[in-house]
Amino acid sequence: MGLNAMDSQAFTGIGQPRVRGPGIKVGDVWLVILSLVSSFVLLGGLIGLLLAFDGQPIFDSGVVTLNTLVAIITTGYRASITHVLGFVVSQSKWVAFANGRRRLLDLDRIESAGQGPLGSMLLLFNTKVKGIGIIRFGALLTVVSIAIDPFAQQLLQYRQTTSFIRDASGRTTIARAGRYSRGSEARLTLAQIQFVEGNSTSLYGPATNIPIITDADFSMQSAMMYGLIQPLAAVSQQANFSCPSGNCTYPEFASLAVCSACADISNLITIDQVSSGSRMNISLDRTVTPPSADRTTITRYSLPNDLRLDNSLLLSLRGTTNASRSLAFPGLETLIWSQTILRHPPSTNTTYLGSSLSAVTATECALYYCVKTYNTTVTNGILTSSASPMKVDRDPSSWELRSFSNSPAPTLPATRQKDISYHPRFSFPLRTDLSLGGYNISQAAVNSISHMIQRTLASCTAVTRNCTTTLEAVADNWAPLNGFYMTVRNEVQFEPSVAGVFWNGDINSTFESVAESLSNAIRSGGDADGQETVEGQVGVLIVRYQVDWWWIILHGAVVVGVLVMMVWVLIKTGHDVPVWGSSTLAVLKKGEEAGALLGGAERVEEMEDRAREVEVVLFGGERLGGRVGERESDEELWRR
Repeated sequence: MGLNAMDSQAFTGIGQPRVRGPGIKVGDVWLVILSLVSSFVLLGGLIGLLLAFDGQPIFDSGVVTLNTLVAIITTGYRASITHVLGFVVSQSKWVAFANGRRRLLDLDRIESAGQGPLGSMLLLFNTKVKGIGIIRFGALLTVVSIAIDPFAQQLLQYRQTTSFIRDASGRTTIARAGRYSRGSEARLTLAQIQFVEGNSTSLYGPATNIPIITDADFSMQSAMMYGLIQPLAAVSQQANFSCPSGNCTYPEFASLAVCSACADISNLITIDQVSSGSRMNISLDRTVTPPSADRTTITRYSLPNDLRLDNSLLLSLRGTTNASRSLAFPGLETLIWSQTILRHPPSTNTTYLGSSLSAVTATECALYYCVKTYNTTVTNGILTSSASPMKVDRDPSSWELRSFSNSPAPTLPATRQKDISYHPRFSFPLRTDLSLGGYNISQAAVNSISHMIQRTLASCTAVTRNCTTTLEAVADNWAPLNGFYMTVRNEVQFEPSVAGVFWNGDINSTFESVAESLSNAIRSGGDADGQETVEGQVGVLIVRYQVDWWWIILHGAVVVGVLVMMVWVLIKTGHDVPVWGSSTLAVLKKGEEAGALLGGAERVEEMEDRAREVEVVLFGGERLGGRVGERESDEELWRR
């Protein structure tokens, strides 16, 4: 009478009763457990090592490198994990053949998987081995573990970083100024001078005599021109700094500087129609023909400071050194220059202009002394700086008149007592420094810078070109219009030269560039007794370790997977399956009992063919043997 696997339980009375095995003893699995614990310890050690050196400079003791240490730990980790994997996969074959019929060939296939990646890969793709999902998982871990070493090699990456250290040579510096005193002034006469407002011819000697002449330092003059034609980004790079490595940082510092401010005052414009005979006849040859003979009126735009713009002009300018005459900055005590600009849109290029108020804009920009705080870095040789004005007031006890050649200090008109603008008469008396919260600028510097800016940003535009005498040739004594831009007979005419810059460029940006450029000159000049500098830190390139942690996920996944496999195998082994693992002796023991099933087969191929047709149960209540699909007789039953 034949049996199949489903009938096996019907013969428990005939067969011998189930015999419980000896169970799991520590001595059977201690080496495997030790290997598993070692895997966790080595993985933890690898993670700790990487954490310790992540972001640190390259380590090289001269004997061993960090890469070598990582390779040693990884090798130990893989050896431990491979040993555990080999055991759990091999032990799984005994579990698989307990309490159920299975092809004898499956025993060989699972054993091959426990011997290495190739056998594991063959098992993964062998669809004829059924019901071994957890064993396939172990085979997958074995195959994946091949990548442990390559993944470990990707853990350590390198990156170049810049570290900033103190420059022992003292060459990492940037200029600042606590006091500026460059510039010259010459007092040409000691004749008795009446420092009063009024007609210059009654003041002293010949009317053409100018008691004081000034000249700004040439670096300041160059800075003025550079700021007018270059954008702020280019001007910023002209700051005087030294950075030997091309990468440096500097501590925040304060310095005497020049600031700028601009305001839109278009809301102050008034518009009216006036007789064409009232047009501003200020072309270079002073003969402008009205745009058409039949035009009797023209449109005129005006501001409260008497600056006007009519149909003959594209742009008109009025500058002043007197804060009380400024429309937007009347209370600025350190004002150097305030520039008011009326202009049509830059796209306009005809002599006769329309009468739309919205087409004309009015802007006022100021340059004034201030103190700025700077935050500066240099990266790859490019300076990046942010500056902000400090809230520092003008010291009321500064800019005081003092005696000259044993003569008492003169008495000036009230409007000139604190005036810091250049004037050929009222700048003659000696003064103390102009001070802003302890940051000082000398009288020679104040007068020469003021005179330079007046000559650069303003021009005498009177029709007769008789702007009083040379004694009064300063901007505030000229007519309200001291600059223009226009077209005459399709040709561009303008005075002064800077009017072309204001017409074609952005006014706000231009004044920002000029202020920055003048500040650079002040900082570079420092005090005439010696340039002041701030010492910074020099950047040095350091190659550091960078751990790419994604690559260690495989290590963690494998060891956790092996732990799961180990627990499953030990639970399934229990008291019914002996702990034989990959023992060859265990195979021989079972071979003695099952050898008859392979009788007559000598070659591996023959044994595989026989094993493919035979199903067995190696452990459990019954031990069955026979051909696949056949029913065995009672006499063919194997009993423990």
